[in-house]
Amino acid sequence: MGDPERLQISVKAFQQFLGYASTLPGRKVVLWVSPGWPLISGPHIDLDPKQERQIFNEIVGISTQLRQIDLTVYDINPIGITEPLQRADYYESFLKGITNPSQVQLGNLGLQVIAVQSGGLALEGNTDVAGMIQRCLADAKSWYEIGFSPLPADKPSEYHHIEIKLDQRDLSARTRDGYYTNPTTFQQR
Repeated sequence: MGDPERLQISVKAFQQFLGYASTLPGRKVVLWVSPGWPLISGPHIDLDPKQERQIFNEIVGISTQLRQIDLTVYDINPIGITEPLQRADYYESFLKGITNPSQVQLGNLGLQVIAVQSGGLALEGNTDVAGMIQRCLADAKSWYEIGFSPLPADKPSEYHHIEIKLDQRDLSARTRDGYYTNPTTFQQR
């Protein structure tokens, strides 16, 4: 089985998991212990417009569902320091929110990306799985819920970046990277 098939199976399994998680009440935190799934992106990976729209729809759907069911993902990579450093940090190049299908890369569907964009963490480069689990549990213990009413969207699936700033310099806040207003399936042309 090649990387594209593994990615497709992983994303589909995650979407099925989200379907189950949507039946559970309240805030949910998931610790996903895995090296993630393949970040298939780069200069030799070309997507046609139909593939870009399909991936954009998956990104919008996953992001929206995570927000609606109040689920935060923590990705714990158990491979640790045996993994090349360039691969461990590669996911960071896909963290910026996607505003339209032409920006899409398969790496935007990476587990590490989904975790960070959900407000969780992607823990890489460490073989101390128990320690990383404890770090995630401690991180998830403290949280606040902030609400706001967004302005109406100009178009379907319009992306809005979220950033929380604190007055105290020694503190930091993490949140979802952004949200899509009026999420709908991007129409095929």
